[in-house]
Amino acid sequence: MKLLMWLVKQPIKWLFRVNVHGLANLENVGERALIVANHASFLDGILLALFLPTQISFAIDPKYFYRWWMWLPKRAVSLFPLAHHDPMAMKTLIQQV
Repeated sequence: MKLLMWLVKQPIKWLFRVNVHGLANLENVGERALIVANHASFLDGILLALFLPTQISFAIDPKYFYRWWMWLPKRAVSLFPLAHHDPMAMKTLIQQV
């Protein structure tokens, strides 16, 4: 899987001219942290998964989580369904972190 991630990372790094700053801040947060990204597109999640040095988990809407085409992202990163309209969703997120 690392080879696949590397093969995907190289053209994305070139196409989007990705430059990562502040990774030292990530090391200072401890064993667990919550990274909040403005999910304007699935590209945000792809960039985070490829360019952060640690294994990360993503909360994703169940309508996408259960789609057939999510089989590859489920193998590459840790995903869990989280319904934004569910009042207990925050409790689930806290337990995951």
